[in-house]
Amino acid sequence: MTTERPDLSQVPPNIVQYIEHLETEIDRLRGEGGRPAATFDQSEPPTTVNILTLSKNGLLKRTPRHYYTRQRRGGVGILDMDLAANDMPIALAVAEESQ
Repeated sequence: MTTERPDLSQVPPNIVQYIEHLETEIDRLRGEGGRPAATFDQSEPPTTVNILTLSKNGLLKRTPRHYYTRQRRGGVGILDMDLAANDMPIALAVAEESQ
């Protein structure tokens, strides 16, 4: 697969060379199927512990603790609540399911 690009006649040669290198690398990765998808480590067994998240507008969400997996470098955390743009989480609490 060839990547389409605009006219680069006004671009310095070293930049064109870099762009060509990147295009070659992209084509190579496409041929290999790209990077393998990240796998999630289910290192945390299910528990009865829950994380309670309270939003500024009063929305409360209970999420099982085992959904919060251990993060390594580059982790993005967990998206726990889908909130409006003017709302934000203000408090977290840990509670047993029986509480």
